[in-house]
This record gives sequence, structure tokens and C-alpha cells, in this order.
Amino acid sequence: MKKIFIVILLFKYLYATDLQKVSLQLMWLDQFQFAGFYIAKEKGFYEKAGLDVEFKKFQNDTNVLEEVTQNRATFGLGSSSLIVHKSNGEDISIFGAIFQTSPLVILALKNSNINSIKDLKDKNLMIADEQLNFANLQAMFSSQNFDIKSVKLIPHSFNIDDLINKNTDLMGSYTTNEPFLLKEKGYESKIFYPKDYGFDFYENIMFTNSEFAEKNPKIVYDFYKASIDGWKWAFENIEKSVDIVFEKYNPLNKSKEALLFEANEIKKIISNEEAEKKLAKYTTSHKEFFTLKTEKGHDLNAWIIKPADFD
Repeated sequence: MKKIFIVILLFKYLYATDLQKVSLQLMWLDQFQFAGFYIAKEKGFYEKAGLDVEFKKFQNDTNVLEEVTQNRATFGLGSSSLIVHKSNGEDISIFGAIFQTSPLVILALKNSNINSIKDLKDKNLMIADEQLNFANLQAMFSSQNFDIKSVKLIPHSFNIDDLINKNTDLMGSYTTNEPFLLKEKGYESKIFYPKDYGFDFYENIMFTNSEFAEKNPKIVYDFYKASIDGWKWAFENIEKSVDIVFEKYNPLNKSKEALLFEANEIKKIISNEEAEKKLAKYTTSHKEFFTLKTEKGHDLNAWIIKPADFD
């Protein structure tokens, strides 16, 4: 019996050493936002694909782009700003978008008398550097001719109580999280949502550096496929997934109710049913693929769909 046990342990050890070690740099603190990746690890989807995945935790000064391009992380998660970085010559390969619309907003208390973007002037905004550079946020400010330099920036504490206690006037937040956390504490929100200003971009975008992608296409594909399988399992088993996040990936000590709210809201922005219903009303062409050259001479692969009668 002892010999069998030793053989099993030896087999597990040899199998584990065959796994390809890779890392994923998260773009925020652990929460249901990354549940599909956690599930892919917890349920063995990564291991089945031959991968040993390390999650690199987010800090206030984390620059996800630099972590990946400087080879400190194999993969990263980012916003649609990655397209801007790519067009400016950053050597990255984007291979999948989890969120079909970004939940990033600027949040204030409803009783704050902050009613428009212009009212943000001279106010305190608690936001992480990574969020401040998101393309949808920058586009919203630009569309209102608002200079972000007129706002007093404060490092993010990741604590909604700072908004309640007026340690800040505004907070970079997600529609999937902080409005619910405020409501749990008896407060209503005022939300400035880039989507309401016409800027509806992808988020939780998976990327790696181009050199790694060129040399290791199978690893990139296997990571992508196992991650998608993780997300599928997470939404087919939402309550079990919430339990896993609650017990193992919950540095903010969210309640199960908050995590369940987040899970159901994220399910909406991953499926993007709202956009699908709108598109169903129109007759459009098939996707046309092309290469776009930026003004700096960099090539971007792109596709476009047109109305059926578009000339």
C-alpha cells in the first residue's frame, strides 16, 4: 500500500513539473471580475491544458502594460486603451475580450450636488493610475471639453467608506460593484458613465507581448481556451463560483450578496444582450477584414460591418 502511495505521489510530481508556468497580471483587486480565470485554475482547466497559472495581484501603482511588455507577466488584462498603445507601437498581441462593454464609471454620492462633468472641477477624485488612462474615461472627459488636470487626484484606497466619509468627492468605480456596496450601507449613487456619453468599449481584454505570441501560439491558445471554459463554468454555476471567490479571492471582504450582484451584472456585460437586440433590428453586411496603417506607420488588423444599403 505504501509503495502504491509513493508511486502516486511521484506521478503527480512528475506531471506537475511538465506544466508550463505562466502568469496573468490582474487589472484590479481580486473579485468576481476575474472569476472565470479563478475557476479555470480551481477546476483544473488550466492544468488539463498543461498550464500552471500564477495570478499576479494588482497594486495601486501597477502598470499592467509594462508588466507584460517587460516580461514580468506572461499575460495581462486591460482596457480598450490597449488599441491606442498598439497604434503607438507597443509590441503587444490582443487575443480576446471578456467584457463586451466596460463597467468603469465615475461615482459620487447622490446628495453631493455634483450633477455634470463640469461639476467635477476642483473636486477630489480617488482613482488608480491604470483606470485614469482608460480610453472610454478619457473620451468622456474630452467630449465634454473637460480638463482632467482640474481635478485633484487621490490614490485609490479600494474602500467605499472614503466616499461616504467625504475623504473624496468622487471615485473610479465599476457599475458591477460600488453602487451596490453603497446601497448596502444606505446611500444612493450619482454615476457618470462613459457609455451614456456614447463611448462603449471592451474591457477585461487578454493580451501578451508579440514576441511571446509568435514563439508560443499554442500556449496562448490553450490559455485562452481554458479561460473561456472557466467563464462558462462560472456562469453555469454562479452560486458555487460566488462561494469560491468569497472564500479564496475576496480581499475586500465583500458579502456573498455583493458578489452575487456582481456576478449577475457581469453576466450581462459579457453576453451584451442589449447590443445584440439592437443589432437584430438592422440588416448588416458580413464582417470585412482589413489592415489599417496608423499615422505613425504601425499596422492594425481590423474589421467593419456596414448597413446592407451602405454605398
